[in-house]
Amino acid sequence: MDKYESKLRIEEIEKLKKKRQYKEAARLADTIEWYRIKNAVTLYKIADLYKICRNYTKCRELLELAYERSPYAKNVIFALCDVCLEFGDFEAATEYYKEYVSLAPNDSGVWILKYKM
Repeated sequence: MDKYESKLRIEEIEKLKKKRQYKEAARLADTIEWYRIKNAVTLYKIADLYKICRNYTKCRELLELAYERSPYAKNVIFALCDVCLEFGDFEAATEYYKEYVSLAPNDSGVWILKYKM
């Protein structure tokens, strides 16, 4: 699949998300090779779609890809910590929490994550 096809599918996924047709959007998202996508924001949005569909494995995979592309994006680190807590992986969640606190010590997300932990 080339960049143009991927872009069209991502646009279609966004339209389906707006219509709240999450399962159909997730099926379409399964057809894309996400490791080729460089944009961390796009990866984050699709990970959010998988989280809505409760497919935490794919959600975590995409968030880790987004983290590789943009290691200082606090929203990606917050989401990674949250997904690790869903998995019960408290060790990884603690590491992401520490990183989140170092990036945004005065953010309200610190308290939200602390409560969830």
